[in-house]
Amino acid sequence: MEVSNIWFSSDFHFSHINIVRGCSRWTDKSGCRDFDDVWYHNKMLLENINKTVGENDKLYFLGDFSFNGHINIEKYRKLINCQDIEFIIGNHDDQLVKHKEYHGLFTSILQKKTITIDDYTILLNHRPIADWNKGREKDDKYFHLYGHLHGNTHHPTFLMNGYSMDVGVDCHPEFRPFSFEEIKQFMSKK
Repeated sequence: MEVSNIWFSSDFHFSHINIVRGCSRWTDKSGCRDFDDVWYHNKMLLENINKTVGENDKLYFLGDFSFNGHINIEKYRKLINCQDIEFIIGNHDDQLVKHKEYHGLFTSILQKKTITIDDYTILLNHRPIADWNKGREKDDKYFHLYGHLHGNTHHPTFLMNGYSMDVGVDCHPEFRPFSFEEIKQFMSKK
């Protein structure tokens, strides 16, 4: 598979009202996505995913797919054109785990996974793992990709060392998945 056809993302949060500034009931909306309503939020995310990730590409999705009931899992999965989505379970994916009839919508569903692309080893997990690179701190071909933080890496619990990156849609300026080439470029600056 060509490297340019491999994508990484997390934290879509389809139909999650509180993550959308225009309709959130949260008191502090500073971490909300700047959309007027949840419908527009969902529509823009789907458009951005589908114009970026091709039908025959591979998408590694690192958790937190949708909210407001388990039927949203199938609804939004069918609206994503990419056929090959490997799913790493997030803290808000309990409905996917519980309703096994949706498991066939994804290529695989795992707690975490280690993959190899070219000569890079990549640890995929929903939450960052603080000691993920123990013994390989200087290995520039060993990456850790995660989500969960929505770009908030300033919290002392989540200070990450080495070649690690939050690949959530909140971290991409276009609210879309990251290509492997973009990730390598980001890591080269660390």
